[in-house]
Amino acid sequence: MIKQGFVSGFVAGIVMIIIGAVSGAFTGPLYAETPQLWKPMEPLTNWLVGMWIITIIIGIIFGLVYGRIQHGIPGQGAKKGLYYGLILWLVGMVPGMMITLHTMAVPNILVAAWTIQNLVAYPLAGITISKIYEKLA
Repeated sequence: MIKQGFVSGFVAGIVMIIIGAVSGAFTGPLYAETPQLWKPMEPLTNWLVGMWIITIIIGIIFGLVYGRIQHGIPGQGAKKGLYYGLILWLVGMVPGMMITLHTMAVPNILVAAWTIQNLVAYPLAGITISKIYEKLA
């Protein structure tokens, strides 16, 4: 179960990195409008590598947690993974974005973009994790 968690979570992390990169291509200009809110991103390679490492770690955590709770998630295969990803999004992302929206000076459009980005990323990560667990079982 630990091996499946690490492997599936690592791959799910890569999926989330790709989705983040695509989203970032569209939202990049929004960050430039509020430079006072963000830490310097130079050199860009250091910033990117740090974000990638964090995202891979999050993916591995998602994979390990899935291994512990998978039997309590309804459905089979991709459907089970979809449910898992939606649960992660509802429990992890939505409350955090609500707090961000109401307590920080982050532009509302960015909060919306992050919420939508992760509405795509988390379910796809969940599907990735469930399918890899099936293959490695």
